[in-house]
Amino acid sequence: GGFGGISAATRLERIFWRNPNFEVVVISQSNYLLFTPMLAEVAGSALEPQHISAPVRAALPRTRFIRADVMDIHTDAQLLHYCATDSDVVESLDYTHLVLALGSVPNFFNLPGMEEHSISLKSLEDATNLRNHVITQLELADANLDPEKRQRQLTFLVAGGGFAGTETIAEISDLVTSVIRYYPNIERSDLRFVLVHSRNRILPELGPDLANYAMEKLEARGIEFVLEARVSGATENAVLLADGREIPTHTIVWTAGDQPNPLLQRLPSERARSGAVIVEPTL
Repeated sequence: GGFGGISAATRLERIFWRNPNFEVVVISQSNYLLFTPMLAEVAGSALEPQHISAPVRAALPRTRFIRADVMDIHTDAQLLHYCATDSDVVESLDYTHLVLALGSVPNFFNLPGMEEHSISLKSLEDATNLRNHVITQLELADANLDPEKRQRQLTFLVAGGGFAGTETIAEISDLVTSVIRYYPNIERSDLRFVLVHSRNRILPELGPDLANYAMEKLEARGIEFVLEARVSGATENAVLLADGREIPTHTIVWTAGDQPNPLLQRLPSERARSGAVIVEPTL
């Protein structure tokens, strides 16, 4: 149900819409097409969820849509099993051609406590949960007299300095600073925004000049960068770094790793070390 799957289904609709023997089926966990690069803006209240999502059924009027989780795929029998959302009933579907456009899921690299104590940013639910979590921390800190607890509640940390992580820490900073006037017991100096990244500069997707310019602008807005530091785990009250340091916080956003959908591991096909299916050079 992402860009790959919807684009393929749209093209197939156009080619075969007059053929009564041809059916296009899309199975997806969500019934909306999501523009994931702007999830950070939803988390920061710069955009509303409906601004970056569109209903799949409206985009594919001649496609059969099934909102479900794919349980397994039997390529020899050309059969897959799925379980509809909010249902325990497993159903089957025969296919002639199978398009895999499953996208990626967070990779926590088996870091102790990270999956349990962090928020990822892959869905609208994640973005909404992060926004609500940040506001909750402000509410708690405004009423809290314990300085150690306040420090953790008012420290917002993002792990991963790529596009997603850099945008997220910037949006969290914007959100908090825009509403801080409503919390009389919180001073601007109480706030701490931290980005942890394993490399020596943020935004490796960009050239050094642009990346350094972005970092200078964000530092001027009060964002702290912890570079060349690897996260080794997390607890309820802190992020742990490989060099032994701890950063006390109740807000950890994980954008430091993705992996192909685990469903691909069940397919009898050659896969790369990352778990992605190896395909022909043209793909």
